[in-house]
Amino acid sequence: MKKLVLLLVFPFISFSQIVAENELYKVVYSEFYQQPISLNYKYPNPFEYKSTIILEKKVIPELKIFIPKDSIALIEQKININSNGYYVDKNGKVSNRMIYDEEEKEINIEYAESTTTKVDTIITKSILKSFKAPLGIITSDDEDYNKPYDKGHLVPKESFPETKYNDFMYSFLNCALMHRTLNRGVWSTLEKKEREISNSAVLKVKILLSFGKNNIVAGGASIPDFFTKILEYKKFDENDEEIYIREVYTFPNDASVKGKDIEDYKVKLLTI
Repeated sequence: MKKLVLLLVFPFISFSQIVAENELYKVVYSEFYQQPISLNYKYPNPFEYKSTIILEKKVIPELKIFIPKDSIALIEQKININSNGYYVDKNGKVSNRMIYDEEEKEINIEYAESTTTKVDTIITKSILKSFKAPLGIITSDDEDYNKPYDKGHLVPKESFPETKYNDFMYSFLNCALMHRTLNRGVWSTLEKKEREISNSAVLKVKILLSFGKNNIVAGGASIPDFFTKILEYKKFDENDEEIYIREVYTFPNDASVKGKDIEDYKVKLLTI
């Protein structure tokens, strides 16, 4: 059983904004809109530590590379500077340093267990997972999601496929009314890009939902007007120096994004 959520209730109004944090994401949720207001998550540090080994009195890294005899002395000199080991990112790039991330305090919420249904047919076999509402919070539910709106994951399931995250992944706290053209188009493309970035950088992601028109579906939840995604990451440049990068994208939540490129929605004034 997961721990109880931290509640922030504003006085004199019927609905509250709730802040909940688990090991996958931190979300600010609006009971009024029955939608997330913002959600943060981060990818694991991609750098893996590898130790050096000693062969015939020569310190050589555990890499399958060809070393000419006349280069041994030079290589030994460089390696001995960091003879305790080295770091390799998920793309295979070697560095003498590792990018560290700041630790954050975690606040947990009590989640309903995700359910799994096996669908067997003559043609194929598949597994369906159902979204569940957390206890004690007013959220959207299955009645809110009809065409043209998908149950849009904010934290992408392909980025965190481990079963230990299922209860958080398939919670309505991680679900928004996202137009299917956006969800299956440029939003999906940007998710693929962030996974590529996470292979060589310490990546944090923040998602903001904007409400203005206050369009409400039959089930009672409000439709977001815009989705903004902010990618913040630290990586090594070509000189092996640590640099900070921020990319900001804002998408309208409608069919106008069809066939567009993610660069069409980059907010250049906010991008570093």
